[in-house]
Amino acid sequence: MTPGAAARRLLSAALLLGLAPAGLSAQVTADRLRAAADEPRNWLTYSGGYFSQRYSVLDQVAPDNVADLALQWVYQAPVI
Repeated sequence: MTPGAAARRLLSAALLLGLAPAGLSAQVTADRLRAAADEPRNWLTYSGGYFSQRYSVLDQVAPDNVADLALQWVYQAPVI
């Protein structure tokens, strides 16, 4: 292994170890995830809950008012 490759490998390992604790601190507790149905206004997982139904019981948007929806926010990701 060349010295440059070894240095990159060491740097990569150091970065991964340094970032690991940040990924371990959960923002949502396991108890809150288990009771996700108790707070339907908050989607605590990617699919809304452990059942992954991607269905919400909320009724603010309905077939009779969906035409009134308007864009409220946009994020334009920077080009790298």
